[in-house]
Amino acid sequence: MIRRSTWVVLFVFLLLLGVTWFLQRPGTSSETTPSPTSVAFLFSLNAEEVAGFQITDDSGRSVTLVHQEDVWTLLEPPAEDVDQMRVETAINQILSLRPLSNLGDDMKLMLIGLETPQYTIRVQLVSGAEHILYIGDLTPINNGYYSRLVDGSIVVLSKYVVDSLVGLLDQPPIMPTATLLPPTSTSTASPPVTTPLEITPQP
Repeated sequence: MIRRSTWVVLFVFLLLLGVTWFLQRPGTSSETTPSPTSVAFLFSLNAEEVAGFQITDDSGRSVTLVHQEDVWTLLEPPAEDVDQMRVETAINQILSLRPLSNLGDDMKLMLIGLETPQYTIRVQLVSGAEHILYIGDLTPINNGYYSRLVDGSIVVLSKYVVDSLVGLLDQPPIMPTATLLPPTSTSTASPPVTTPLEITPQP
């Protein structure tokens, strides 16, 4: 005859076995599967929304491109045979910018190179709106640049991506066989760009 204590042990074992089976069923795990987090891009835009962009530095150099008749045209410096692939790569880099860190807006601009920014990136939209990004100094660990939006918020952006974008100033996106065109009298007096892309004084 089975002793009473044996029945109790057997009952507890079966109970534990049932609880374990229940918890291991699909969809009943006690652990919550983390949902993928969305990437916080700096600009919530699609490439089709971009009508043009301009990159300038603190010495006055500038590269300006506009999207006309389904192709990218280099207005400054003027050139023929624009390297469309390089321009599209630059657009994708701009649209994929995301902060490495957010620093708020309570920082001394002079201490991080944003009182007189090294570079300014302006993105003109088809709608007529415009996004402006100011680039300051490298961070102490050289992994990114201090950057400021027009609303005053300061972020750190990837050094690799920013260097690639401002590199267009040294190597404009033209085909190897293309040549730079001589500036026109109009471009000398004022850059031949749409009004929203005209450079305004640095903040």
